Amino acid sequence: MNSFFIYAIFFIWATFLTFFSYILLNKKMSKDFFPFFELFMTLSFILLWQTSTYFLPYFILFSALGVTIQTDLSYMLISRFVSLYLAPTGIILSYFKYLPITFFESVIATIIGYGALYIINKIFYLCKNKNGIGQGDFDLMALVGAYTGLLGIWFTILIASITGAATGLLYMIYKKRRISFLPFGPFLSVAGILFVLFQQQIVSYLL
Repeated sequence: MNSFFIYAIFFIWATFLTFFSYILLNKKMSKDFFPFFELFMTLSFILLWQTSTYFLPYFILFSALGVTIQTDLSYMLISRFVSLYLAPTGIILSYFKYLPITFFESVIATIIGYGALYIINKIFYLCKNKNGIGQGDFDLMALVGAYTGLLGIWFTILIASITGAATGLLYMIYKKRRISFLPFGPFLSVAGILFVLFQQQIVSYLL
């Protein structure tokens, strides 16, 4: 099949994800992030197509993470239909060996992915008497864990925390005022995508 035709399909799918995001939330579509989102998701699908032997399972994950990026950036909302409710598909795919992790690791990573952010938020709440992480982020990490395993959870939370903190700091410096809340879902989503695309290099580096 012609590569240009395949890339065009990826672009169309990235555009569809934008519309689907707002249909899912039943909200008015914001075009603020539209060009960046289309470019990022199209390139992600292309790289996945070129590098991964698990294209179809990860295509599902990337699509869900793409929807999350749009909805969380626009309305600070993450639908469970593309996070927690989709996590069992990762477990099922791992059971039938369509993912490079075992069934057991997928189950454990789903639980730990959800529980890690839940515990961090509980500690934050005890210290600050307010939530620091949204419920949607717990659900999102359950999905990431189901598809990427324990290493995927570690990498995703680490990179998302670093980039999220850096973005918040740069924003406060530029605007010269404190930021009250920064959506964490897009940082988790992008970090999860990067892990899938470069997991072989990451594993090789760590070993």
